[in-house]
Amino acid sequence: MAQIALTPGRVPPHDLDAETSVLGSILLDPLSIAKVLQFLHPEDFYRENNGQVYRAALDLFAAGEPIDNVTLAAQLQTMGMLDRIGGRTQLASMQSAVPTSANIEYYGRIIKEKAYKRRLISAGANIAGFGYDDGVEAEEAIGAVAGVRGRRRPRSARAVEAL
Repeated sequence: MAQIALTPGRVPPHDLDAETSVLGSILLDPLSIAKVLQFLHPEDFYRENNGQVYRAALDLFAAGEPIDNVTLAAQLQTMGMLDRIGGRTQLASMQSAVPTSANIEYYGRIIKEKAYKRRLISAGANIAGFGYDDGVEAEEAIGAVAGVRGRRRPRSARAVEAL
């Protein structure tokens, strides 16, 4: 399928401050991860390194291990990611960037919203690609698009189905 390039000069939706705030909140109060783990996933993070730090924290939490700068750094080292994310200095910077973990759920929802927007942009590009790809039958493409639908779907999306 043909890939549609992003519009030059446009950056996909993201909020790096919210990402840092979630990670810093977890370092300040490890139990705060419970407020976001049901809806926030590592792939929701725009910056892959932040997603890897979150994945490491989830792994520690799932194993019943403490989450702090030392244990998180050790987990990231085990994953081969510590140097890539910026090392222990980056973890300390994340922790010091957040005054309180009380708003972690709010920060997590910002990240999730931006992730939904990026997925919407990607899905739109894929759908447009079907339209330009002569190797795909129109009926097959419409079936593929209909099969991609998720649970969350605005009413305005129903108009697209009419095509």
